Amino acid sequence: MKLYKLEKGIALIQVLVIVGILSTLALYLSTTARSQIHISQWASDRTDALIHLHSAESELLFNLLTKKKEKNFSEENLIVRDWNFHAEPFRIGDNVQVKMQDQSALINAHFPNIELMNKLLTFHGASPSEAQQIVSTLLDWQDLDNIPRPNGREASNENLAIRNGALPDLSDIYLLPQVKPEYQELLVRNSTLLGRGIFNPMNSPQELLYALAPKSVVQQIVQLRKENRLSAKTFSGLTGINEGESVLLYPSNMLSIELQARVNESLARKRILFELVPHADEHQTPIIKYAISD
Repeated sequence: MKLYKLEKGIALIQVLVIVGILSTLALYLSTTARSQIHISQWASDRTDALIHLHSAESELLFNLLTKKKEKNFSEENLIVRDWNFHAEPFRIGDNVQVKMQDQSALINAHFPNIELMNKLLTFHGASPSEAQQIVSTLLDWQDLDNIPRPNGREASNENLAIRNGALPDLSDIYLLPQVKPEYQELLVRNSTLLGRGIFNPMNSPQELLYALAPKSVVQQIVQLRKENRLSAKTFSGLTGINEGESVLLYPSNMLSIELQARVNESLARKRILFELVPHADEHQTPIIKYAISD
């Protein structure tokens, strides 16, 4: 009788062990299945986001080549109705957000307007001597000689690695010796490598506008831009900046766009730096892409 009870107890323990193993296996398989479903959904959403991104890019570039670069609230085309050229976010469809920046509204990093760059730096905290040192360092970084400017930096008098060539990318600014990170960031945000000698301050970033006009005037300009009431005439009246040999108050064909598409938890990004050639022929592509990044 005791042996029977012992065998029965052992059998019960074996059953419980087997049930435990099967429960653990079932839980593992269930967790794995849910994980695989989540990954599959994420991959599907990622694909959808990339499709939305590509579609929005194509629509935007087509409209840039075929429409006037002006915001028009009466326009049936939603892209043209909503777009702007001073990096204010706008949407294309339900899934894509876009920022578009006119490159002629930034400082040409290769041949900078020294006065404007000095004003930008001093407004945002640099002392006059510090601003001069930063600008001189940027120029010494790019010139071909080893003769330092006053307050500049060259390899001839310091143990430094100086490029002595034009910036290949704005990230080079982060390598400038003895320039504080906050001023490196400021220059990167407000500079371009696509300058063509024409400046369009109407589309300049707000922090660059402070180098061009009093704070109260800048605030008016920013508000008028949001309301789509800023004309070239109004801008000139507020700032005293008029069109001339080097100033054109109309968006240029050198642009950057940043696109961001979201589908559920999936996010796809793309940044393109390019030049439009609206009157291209068989020997010239209508869009020259200089840089593409995800």
